[in-house]
Amino acid sequence: MNILFFKKNSFFCNIVETVHAGRPLRYRVKGFGQSANQLTFNIKSDENNAAASLDKTITVKDYFAKKYKPLAYPHLPCVDARNGDQERAHWLPMEVVKVEFINK
Repeated sequence: MNILFFKKNSFFCNIVETVHAGRPLRYRVKGFGQSANQLTFNIKSDENNAAASLDKTITVKDYFAKKYKPLAYPHLPCVDARNGDQERAHWLPMEVVKVEFINK
């Protein structure tokens, strides 16, 4: 499924590039999800003991605040971005992606 962001003079886009990780990473857009302050996922929590690590549920907003920096617009939808045929989504807040336009 290709996502059409903009169609004028045959410009199409379904590729985004991240701007938060210190290096550019490119992904294909599969769709959109809930806002960063609502969308949750499971993350390994090894706060006390690595052998007793448990899954912990965290919002995308809290994850980015902890790992990178707080989001300025946590109410915007997240982008379901993936590499190749990956089945697992990389939920990226809109403010950390840059749209790549492809001229066809």
